[in-house]
Amino acid sequence: MTYPSSYPYSQSFAGGTVVALEATAPFARVFDGWGGDLSGKNNPEYILIDCNKTVTASFSIDWKLVGTFLGCLILALFLASVLIIRRKAPDSTAPANEE
Repeated sequence: MTYPSSYPYSQSFAGGTVVALEATAPFARVFDGWGGDLSGKNNPEYILIDCNKTVTASFSIDWKLVGTFLGCLILALFLASVLIIRRKAPDSTAPANEE
């Protein structure tokens, strides 16, 4: 069994070799499936080298993760702005200046 390490990956394998392929999705992406000489959505997947092979991995945006990330970012910005405004506001419990 042979395990390629990265993309793009190009190497010669002896006929009869079984190669294990595992797609690793970048941030905010999900694995959709294999293309080329390999099909399906199993991950990892195995392919028998019996001739020249070309395999691609497809990914799509994980909108749920993107939405969660953006929601957290917006909440953090809102809380930071509230803290800044509160630090700049005058203290209403301090005694007034008497002249």
